[in-house]
Amino acid sequence: MKTSLHFSLALASLVFMACGSEIVNSTNTDALDGETSSQTGNKESCVPGVGGPGSVAISLDGELRTVESGEGMAMNTMEEDGAPWRFWYVSPIAASTCGDAGLVYTSGEFGHLYYVRLSPTAEEPVLVDDEWNWESRTVALVYDSNCEPMVVTVTPDDGLVYFIQVEDGPWQSVSTGAGAAQGGNVALSAVKNTPSGEITAFIERTNGEQKEVVALKYDPATAMSWTPRTVALPDVGMVFDYAMGSDGLVRMVHQAKLEFPCDPCDLDLLCSVEDGNGNWLSSVIQDSRWGDPDDRFSEPASLVLTPDNTPIVAACYQERVITGSLKKSELRVYSRDSDGDWCYETVVDQQDGFAGGDGSHFTGQEPMIRLGPAGEPVVLFHDLSEWHDSNGANGIVGQPRLAVRSQDRWSMLTLHAQPGQQDSPNPLHGFRNGRFAVTPTGLVFGGVEFIWETDSIYNNTEVPIHFKLFSGSATVAWP
Repeated sequence: MKTSLHFSLALASLVFMACGSEIVNSTNTDALDGETSSQTGNKESCVPGVGGPGSVAISLDGELRTVESGEGMAMNTMEEDGAPWRFWYVSPIAASTCGDAGLVYTSGEFGHLYYVRLSPTAEEPVLVDDEWNWESRTVALVYDSNCEPMVVTVTPDDGLVYFIQVEDGPWQSVSTGAGAAQGGNVALSAVKNTPSGEITAFIERTNGEQKEVVALKYDPATAMSWTPRTVALPDVGMVFDYAMGSDGLVRMVHQAKLEFPCDPCDLDLLCSVEDGNGNWLSSVIQDSRWGDPDDRFSEPASLVLTPDNTPIVAACYQERVITGSLKKSELRVYSRDSDGDWCYETVVDQQDGFAGGDGSHFTGQEPMIRLGPAGEPVVLFHDLSEWHDSNGANGIVGQPRLAVRSQDRWSMLTLHAQPGQQDSPNPLHGFRNGRFAVTPTGLVFGGVEFIWETDSIYNNTEVPIHFKLFSGSATVAWP
């Protein structure tokens, strides 16, 4: 069994407690190709179900709204100049407990940050900040104890900063100092909401060799008070998501530490929880394989906790040949079974029409998981259009889709249909950064569509790319 992170001698003699409310053993032998693994395999009833059996009715509430458009030039898929949302905008859409919902975005020369109310009535955008440094600042939208919008960000000098609008006047910034790193680096890594309105913001802070996560909890009962909890981070690989349990302990989903160059590379997906005494306890959610005949791994991933601290993780499971070309990808949702072992459900393994020349087995990209009003797992994810040309493998992340879990099954809806590379070789259509927030009647969602005037992701010169920030809502008959 592969383990990682820091363990005291006393803890080393125990079995692992990883992202759950109990101490459990994370190993069994029903594994990938017979190897020792940390998950029990694909199960029909792995994920905690809610409500009654049967399908969940999901329907779009009319046409999507174009909030903002942008133009840019791009040689590859990593260039987003002109996009109203950037991939590091962790939570730019939110809903309040009072029924309001909105989103934030950047516009113009990316020195302007706007807020727009989406419901219960759609309103025109209002300016939040006219000196927004989009290159170095992450952003999230939350709602305060009065159900008024707050735009949250971080800076090294001021730590967590939030913008509020005072009596319909201009927006004002308030510096809390929490999470500041004088001379260091900070990043807003995740923001999580509970049904009662509690908010936890997670700031990654680096000072020299020391890396920490500062979890700032906002309780509506105490108005503008953000209560920090600082925990030293172990030396791990990419951290995909954080969550705080009802016990006040921080959980994270991450990869094992990678030493570059690596061959083989350890791409195991792990879940870790701090024990309150400076130690981190880990288990492997999905083990990886590197090398002949193919690589297998799950990334990226999104984490949510049930009220009893049971972890649920949505991740994109991928297989690729050793030359680097993707063979397949699917949406998996992981949790713990009745024995405390990790298990998973394959939610979907094919696109909904968004196909490229390499076929229809590419989906589950960029998953985001949250819980519905009664604890229903809800996942927003994207399809992938994959094909080959003379330069090699191409891939475009596209149309957003939704999956909702009832007691015994997943129900799905495509939120914005697009043509894949097979139907539109030039221009290429894509959709990135899909985000959503749960409401009592369903959800609100947003994301950036792009149309790129090329037939390949490999270009010798920049070519025009056109962005649209869409918002929409869907009605969900919550089970």
